[in-house]
Amino acid sequence: MTTEQNDIILHWYPQSPFAQKIVAILNYKKLDYKLVQISMMEPRPLRRPLDANYPKTPILQIGNQVFCDTKAIIAELESRYPEPSLYPPLKHSGQSSKTLAFGMTNLLDTSIFAAVPTQFNLDVIPLALLEDRAKMKGNGKFDKAKTKALQPYLKLELQAQLDRLTAGLVRGQWILDTETPSDSDFSLFMITFFLNMVISDAWTKEHYPLLVEHFERMVVLTLPDRADTMPQISAEDALQIAKVQQAPHSVSTTLSPSAQGIARIGQKVSVTPLDLGKTPAVGELAALTSDRVVLRINDDRTGDVYVHFPLTAYVVVPITSHL
Repeated sequence: MTTEQNDIILHWYPQSPFAQKIVAILNYKKLDYKLVQISMMEPRPLRRPLDANYPKTPILQIGNQVFCDTKAIIAELESRYPEPSLYPPLKHSGQSSKTLAFGMTNLLDTSIFAAVPTQFNLDVIPLALLEDRAKMKGNGKFDKAKTKALQPYLKLELQAQLDRLTAGLVRGQWILDTETPSDSDFSLFMITFFLNMVISDAWTKEHYPLLVEHFERMVVLTLPDRADTMPQISAEDALQIAKVQQAPHSVSTTLSPSAQGIARIGQKVSVTPLDLGKTPAVGELAALTSDRVVLRINDDRTGDVYVHFPLTAYVVVPITSHL
């Protein structure tokens, strides 16, 4: 089938900030999509035939192509559906905002994002979920008392991050001073969504009115309630769609020059995040370019599935069999 005929399926849970960012982009690009709601924590056995053991949320499925990490998801959506662009030209120079967006988005998605969940109300979150997230961070056993004691000090750090961020924001302008929002605006939208959920809307409004103004402008363009009108399908349905909508991946199978001698196409490899959730995804190497790695996996329920990862912040390591 052609790309246009294949289903776009987001595997998510609505509380996930990164999933909300992808929903916002899908809505902004006026794409139709289906939703599979997953649990907030492992195990997720019906996702394994699609994600090669990748644990984080969300993943985006298009037929039998699966994209992990928002960097890979956004790159694919921008490639397939370039209008409206997530990298509009800068007003002052007319140049693409892509390089600046990469830098600002990385700041928002990493250090600023990581400062927000330190302020969760630990008394209302199930202990199992807290322990799951501590495990993803590599922190070992979750210590509730110690974490609560640190919260006031970590809130100071969060506010320092937000003060620094908002010092350069201008009311009524997008974050990179473009005519339309860039990828960085979608990340800032995500940060405000997360602040509202973790602390409160009232706190955000009192301390960071510029974030609220930006968020409200984004809501007009991204229509978050549109997700409620999209079809909900089961995890089993998604597996069947992958099996029916079989297609080869479209990424070059010529190894990037820097990968020569490190790995070879067809070899079994692991792909592991370098930040959080350092669970290796394992499969047969189908492509390795300067910015993307693709694994092929196979299951009776899906047939061949091609799992795409960004190369940035991931490490690809060949797996050697010991007989």
